[in-house]
Amino acid sequence: MGTWDKRGPVGLEGEAVVTEEMLTAMGREAFRFLMLRRNWLIINGIVLAAGIGLLNYWLVAGASFLNRLIRFEGVGGV
Repeated sequence: MGTWDKRGPVGLEGEAVVTEEMLTAMGREAFRFLMLRRNWLIINGIVLAAGIGLLNYWLVAGASFLNRLIRFEGVGGV
């Protein structure tokens, strides 16, 4: 086991286990990952919203079409 000093955890040989440069690099990678993840979430949200909109449109159009067929008004009628 190591000890603890003002720099943080210290290994058996006296070197810092986690240096400031390592924390900075880890933070930078985490930030890049979150930004990439956020962009994908935004894109997926837009695609999902468009898909739901199209599905809603086709359901309403299909219901209207079936309503006209059932009432024997013909497909081309108003």
